Amino acid sequence: SRFSLNVLRADQKDLAAVFFKPQKGLGGRFDAAPFSEGELGLPLLDDAIGGVECELVGTVKHGDHTVFVGEVKTARLIADGDALTMASTGWAYGG
Repeated sequence: SRFSLNVLRADQKDLAAVFFKPQKGLGGRFDAAPFSEGELGLPLLDDAIGGVECELVGTVKHGDHTVFVGEVKTARLIADGDALTMASTGWAYGG
């Protein structure tokens, strides 16, 4: 019923790969990225531009995907900077 969203810096492509690319099993991803728990107890990365904690308010299903819609409950800004984007990684999402 809750989720967090972290905004990575433009130079954190390697870290993004840990979360973006398929892995054999869940867990261990946060071993590569120190984090602390936000006010709602969700993981917010320590070395990122910032992050938000959200409460799930809806879902949109299409094909084999589900988009989760969240209401931001807390926000943390750690540093100013350019955010990592899909365009800047050179990756293509084929989901």
